[in-house]
Amino acid sequence: GGNIFGASATVGGIGLTFASKLEALEEELSIDRSNDLGVSYVAGPTTLGATWNSVEDGDQWGISAAYAADGTTITASTDEGSDWSIAGSYLIGTGATVVGGVNYTEDAYLGLSFSF
Repeated sequence: GGNIFGASATVGGIGLTFASKLEALEEELSIDRSNDLGVSYVAGPTTLGATWNSVEDGDQWGISAAYAADGTTITASTDEGSDWSIAGSYLIGTGATVVGGVNYTEDAYLGLSFSF
């Protein structure tokens, strides 16, 4: 009973996305369709993004930023509900990467990741 459709396009470093979904249970309960819009912009190693959702639940919008270059990555995001997170990694060589992050629930991690 539910359905989903969407589209995405990227032109000149600007990405646009649209998705519309209605899950079967939501249709049975006469809940409104969820419509998502997103935009992103890539400038060299930096990506900026923003999203919006039509469901009025106190968590309609979100923003994010990411940086990736020379073995280093940093990501940060937040939304209307103040659900924020920050994470990063640094390639230390020979397949080992230091990773770490923290979020709004005060969960935090720091570790090593290995790939061979």
